Amino acid sequence: MISDNISHSTVTKGSSEAGFTMIEILVALVILSIALLGLAGLQITSLQGGNNAYLRSQATLYTQDVIERMRANRIEAIAENYDITLAAGIPAATATVAEADINDWLRNISGMNPDGSVDATRTRGSLPGGDGSVDYDAGTQMVTVTVRWTDNYGGVSTTPQIQIVTRL
Repeated sequence: MISDNISHSTVTKGSSEAGFTMIEILVALVILSIALLGLAGLQITSLQGGNNAYLRSQATLYTQDVIERMRANRIEAIAENYDITLAAGIPAATATVAEADINDWLRNISGMNPDGSVDATRTRGSLPGGDGSVDYDAGTQMVTVTVRWTDNYGGVSTTPQIQIVTRL
């Protein structure tokens, strides 16, 4: 008979080799939660940047819109019938093409009717607190178009604006 001279030894684990302790798990969870909060902050910043870019592109489109309307109706544009200042309000009368263009342009920007009520058909794409101005200088034949809006994103109210100066 063959005897096995293999001795069996029992290894006992010391307390330092027992595996993960509760403190190690809690530290890992704290680190993970801080990382997730950082990712949430990045997501919020990304959304804010996307919203800001959208509003700026809308404002740029509105400035180009009124410039093209003026180029299409050059006689009234040169007569300065398109001129309007910021905060002048939406003109109610639309007797001329220029008045109709300015009325429509300001309603598109603000999403409002001349009486101050919300125009439900124009709120999509309008700028919050949107307003615009047009100033034609007959001497230089340059038109300055300004579109501004209110940006309340992040709890801080600002009034950004886009201004384009071009020759008619």
